[in-house]
Amino acid sequence: MAALLNPSPQLDTWVAGQLASADYFNKNVRDVQRFLAYAPLCIVMRNATQSIADSVQATVTWDTETIDTDGWFTAPSTNLVCQRAGVYGIQYQTYFANALAGIRSGHITVNGNWVSSTNNSSAQGNPTNLLCSSITPLNVGDIVTGMVFQNSGGALNLGGGYNAPRMAIRLLSTADLDITYSGGSTSTSNPKPPPSKPPTPHVPTNFTKTYFATWSRTYDGDNTVTWDDSPYCYQGYYSSDRGNTRSLVGFNYNQIISDLKGASNIRIKFTFKGNHSYWNSGMTAILGTHNYASKPGSWNTNNVNENQTQRGSVAAGGTYTVDLGKDSWYSWAFKTGNVRGMSFGPGPNTSNVYYGNVYGATQGGKPYLTITYTK
Repeated sequence: MAALLNPSPQLDTWVAGQLASADYFNKNVRDVQRFLAYAPLCIVMRNATQSIADSVQATVTWDTETIDTDGWFTAPSTNLVCQRAGVYGIQYQTYFANALAGIRSGHITVNGNWVSSTNNSSAQGNPTNLLCSSITPLNVGDIVTGMVFQNSGGALNLGGGYNAPRMAIRLLSTADLDITYSGGSTSTSNPKPPPSKPPTPHVPTNFTKTYFATWSRTYDGDNTVTWDDSPYCYQGYYSSDRGNTRSLVGFNYNQIISDLKGASNIRIKFTFKGNHSYWNSGMTAILGTHNYASKPGSWNTNNVNENQTQRGSVAAGGTYTVDLGKDSWYSWAFKTGNVRGMSFGPGPNTSNVYYGNVYGATQGGKPYLTITYTK
């Protein structure tokens, strides 16, 4: 651990009748003001472009130190390491190259846990600038990183130079500036206040909740509702009559947002039951997410993140669960309401291995989410 370049002032305790020397005022007044005016600060950048793969949570590697008064950083590194306990203000900026599809996200993490996030789901072919910030307590040795995510369909660069990703961390308050004044009279000392009693710590509780689908709908290859508004969720291509079908499943997303407010260690699993597949061995389910608040009259690809994950061998009568991960992008998206449901299909091509259907929201084997979290 590097020695502190700007150590925190260690203040004396005043006592009755004490003479105040110049050294005493320098230590207890001047040095405190100087410390506050030049509070520990670290600013780093990524000057070179960094390629970010599709649909992967990636960590920015910083290559340039702008200022570092406390020994947080040695280039190149992904990590900024806290050198003193305190409350810090953190600002993080990322800048993606232009692309026509998908979302862009940025996250501040402390020891791998997100403390702040930002998201842009409307790329529309323009470069994307994302900014997020956090005021958070840090202990000595805590590691701060900047993470990014994009699912444009291919790799995207984080901009360099003028558009370089940046992170700035500044100390706002330290716990060890504990100033106690006693005295004021040459004969007796003023009474000291009673010691404060620390609050009863919160004991985290683990929750497991199930959210059944509240609506579902199937759409033909032309994005219109299937002719019979089937209670089943179809996906894939059978014939040109209906084309490459696809389906949406919705949930009580407001309840999910409410339950996950302030939660951590979030894990999401998606469960569904097969009804029919072209092959007896089963179809390959193409799973994605959407942000529709209610059952739409047509499928719009701007509202759906298609083909985010797959589940093979989905056969008639079988029940299947897909683990969407712990503290993953899905956890953040459902927690913030950026995602409100799941999707099936369309198939990536017209192969019959992608054709079939599963039970919908009005049937006994309706899809559901299982979410575990700590709060």
